[in-house]
Amino acid sequence: MGLSPEASQAEIRAAYRRILEQVAASSARRDPADLARLDRARAAYRSLLSTIA
Repeated sequence: MGLSPEASQAEIRAAYRRILEQVAASSARRDPADLARLDRARAAYRSLLSTIA
């Protein structure tokens, strides 16, 4: 992700969101089911972050 080990949770979340959005944009052109899987992955990641915080 190109982040330093000292990156804040906000920086990590932002980087993760950017990656998901990039993948989602390319996946949406190929298979709409990929976008649904990415949405579920995003929801799971958010749940994990809220558990950690």
